[in-house]
Amino acid sequence: MSEEQQSRYLVDTLWMIRQSYPWVAGVFVWNLNFSVITEPGDEKAGFSILNPDWSIRPAYLTLQMNVNALQDIERPPFLSEGATVAHAWTFPGRGPMHSPPLLAPDGTLYAVSDPGTLYAVNPDGTLQWAYHASGMVSSAPARAPDPDGSLYLGDSSSLLTALHPDGSPAWTVRLRSPLRGSPVFHDEHIYGVTRTGEVVAFDQEGHEAWTRDLEGETTPLSLSSDGRSWWARPQEVSSRWGPMGSWSGTPNWDRRSGLRPPPTAAGGGGSDGRWERGGAGPPGPGGDDRPGWHAGRSLAPDWDILPSLLVHCVP
Repeated sequence: MSEEQQSRYLVDTLWMIRQSYPWVAGVFVWNLNFSVITEPGDEKAGFSILNPDWSIRPAYLTLQMNVNALQDIERPPFLSEGATVAHAWTFPGRGPMHSPPLLAPDGTLYAVSDPGTLYAVNPDGTLQWAYHASGMVSSAPARAPDPDGSLYLGDSSSLLTALHPDGSPAWTVRLRSPLRGSPVFHDEHIYGVTRTGEVVAFDQEGHEAWTRDLEGETTPLSLSSDGRSWWARPQEVSSRWGPMGSWSGTPNWDRRSGLRPPPTAAGGGGSDGRWERGGAGPPGPGGDDRPGWHAGRSLAPDWDILPSLLVHCVP
């Protein structure tokens, strides 16, 4: 076992205990300096986090950084006087969480954190399961409606992975480049746009339905309430809106705008057919090419995402 593996295994164990066995009150690491006090070749020296000359091994630094992070979990979030919510629980991720969690109808939360882990968290804040992707994951998965409940996740290694509700992989396809933002599930198909501007569609078995090259970078796909997708693409000093007509890959219309940079569609469409979580975006209430404007956030008011922590507050 290499020193880097030792470092990773030790820290993984501490996080696993905190996520799956929060009732454990104390853990000790064996050992600190047996490499110094034992004879050369002693098997106990291999478990030390110090070298025979008292210099530190990678495990020492990694433990030092992660112990501090684990201690932060025990600190409840600050709530101002008169707050209408109370702290219920905190779930620790292994790294920063860059996107809002996905809430399923049964109360399960799906949250992603660096370095590429998808967590399924029970309503009481305990870990249900975790899936470790091949690359970094910065956006929440898409979820098929019940009773299916399958999840679809993109990562930085250009993979789109389908997961069963228990977290086991169903299939994986390789894309031309990584997905930008979350994939979208609609009408028994999974849709996404890659960082090179390719819109892709797959059926629930992982077979490609169609592909359309937008010939340039775009924002992530966003699904509006009428079942259409929207994206914005920068073109020199202007941007172009475009909905996907009937999910066939054929655009209904394009519109140029002076906005730069283009608004983000990462938050998904609002109930009024407008974009959310970006400050501005099409379409207007009639679904035509007249841009509508809507400022807001896709986070529910009782959720907050902090680096490495998923915090739940209740009324």
